[in-house]
Amino acid sequence: MQSEKELNLLAADKIVTAQIERVIKKLEQAERERINFKVTESEATANDAARSIRNIMIVGLLLILILLIFVLRDIEVSNKRRKELILARQEAEKLAKAKEEFMSTMSHEIRTPLTSVIGFSEKLSQTNLDDTQQRFMKAISGSSSHLLSIVNDVLDFTRVDSGKLKFEEVPFKAADIFNEVGESFIWKAQEKGIQLKFYIQPIATLILNGDPVRLRQVLFNLVGNAIKFTEKGSVDITATFTDEKEKAILLFHISDTGVGIAANRIEAIFGEFEQADASVVRKFGGSGLGLSISKRIVEQQGGSITVESMPAIGSVFSVRIPYKWGELEPRETSFTEDEQETPLKGLAVILAEDDPMIRELQHHSLENLGAKVFLAEDGKQAISIFHKNHADFILMDIQMPEMTGPEAVKIIRNDFPKIKKCPCDCYDCKYPST
Repeated sequence: MQSEKELNLLAADKIVTAQIERVIKKLEQAERERINFKVTESEATANDAARSIRNIMIVGLLLILILLIFVLRDIEVSNKRRKELILARQEAEKLAKAKEEFMSTMSHEIRTPLTSVIGFSEKLSQTNLDDTQQRFMKAISGSSSHLLSIVNDVLDFTRVDSGKLKFEEVPFKAADIFNEVGESFIWKAQEKGIQLKFYIQPIATLILNGDPVRLRQVLFNLVGNAIKFTEKGSVDITATFTDEKEKAILLFHISDTGVGIAANRIEAIFGEFEQADASVVRKFGGSGLGLSISKRIVEQQGGSITVESMPAIGSVFSVRIPYKWGELEPRETSFTEDEQETPLKGLAVILAEDDPMIRELQHHSLENLGAKVFLAEDGKQAISIFHKNHADFILMDIQMPEMTGPEAVKIIRNDFPKIKKCPCDCYDCKYPST
């Protein structure tokens, strides 16, 4: 019985074991199927990711390609525009140079006959003329001087506009410049019946180092305008100075009781060819360049110019220009009465000038000053005369046919080694033997 039970148990055990094996096989089959599914799913995900990455890379490459095309196109356009800009700049420089040469040539061609007219008018006015002739002569001289001032304004504006205006640095006495301007305009003020007053005591002994010619030009423009636009009353010029950061700051004011300027036109008067209004041009004339040139001259020296004005009351122009402190070297000069009348007596002068009228005028003026004059029509003749004759100095025109003045001067300096620079390195020679 025991054995039979054991056999039954063994049989049952086999049945259970077989069932367990079947369950295990089912589980293994299920696991294999799950793993296969996961593998398939992973492969599908990987394929999707690969496709996405590939698509992204393709899109990225396309975007990079498009961007590169745009960059290359922009570079090409930029290079094209750069070339156009270079060509435009070259063309502008060429036009500017042509403009400068044209202005220089025209100013020379206009000023040469004008100088003749003014010079011969002055010579003619010194002869015996009746009142009517004197009046006509004064009209010719005044109109010629006015036209010459306009030509000079245009030429100066061209130089300022091109940045080629140069400034000297020489010592000068500030009060002398103001006195010279005063002497030049006192007759004009008296002619109009207005007072011209200078209050320059603070700068009576002031010595500056800078460009006196440009200071005189600014003063001429401002004082000339003040007198021109003042019908009655006075024009007052005051000047002083301050010490600022080791520089001498020259301050001066030109005030008048003239027509004045409307508030909305104050800035415009410093523009090119601008005046307060159209009636000013008709009544007073002028080129409208004086103030523009003055403003640029002052500003290029680091200064400033301002104006306060009221219509029918007057105007006040205030100028501030920084200069270096200057010191004049003492000079002893004495002239006899005869030397004052003929300061060039005993001197030989070579006058090289192609314009016959200017040549005649200068010849006459130099002879009146006591000089012996040798005439030349161009640079070649000047060199030939210099070979054959002693000359103390040469007056050489710049633009001449055959050979220009600078060309002739260069040849004279190169071909005549006996003309040496003074060993004392000055123009007031202490070694006359050389």
